[in-house]
Amino acid sequence: MTATGLNVQALGGVQLTVDGTKVHLPDKVAFKGMMLSGVPNFSFAVGYTTPPGH
Repeated sequence: MTATGLNVQALGGVQLTVDGTKVHLPDKVAFKGMMLSGVPNFSFAVGYTTPPGH
């Protein structure tokens, strides 16, 4: 998001692994809005906050 000056990283830059193998996010499918295919026991949420007074 260069227009806002933010530098956003998927999952905050966390490197996921499953059984010691790195998870390549572009190869995964998000389903039900919070889970990744092939990554058990993991979910995520996407959102934002607005500063008070805006």
